Amino acid sequence: MDGGKAPRAWVGEEITVQWPSEPAGPHVFVLLDVVPEGLVVEYKTTEEREGTTYEETSHSLIPWNAFAWAARLASVEEKRPRVEDAE
Repeated sequence: MDGGKAPRAWVGEEITVQWPSEPAGPHVFVLLDVVPEGLVVEYKTTEEREGTTYEETSHSLIPWNAFAWAARLASVEEKRPRVEDAE
């Protein structure tokens, strides 16, 4: 068990999880709980079938040994270009 991969303080936040065998990129989940077995996460998907849109919500347990790392976005800031004096 590696409880250091995602602290309990992240519960309720969106986290990014990377699998070692999947180079396509990390996946985003909502962290529901940190348990001795791993992470309990929520994942939503949207699918359209025959003109009807369905949103599926799944709750899953990701065992500690199944992923390489987990991260939480701490902040996003808009950076505006600096306007230099034209003089």
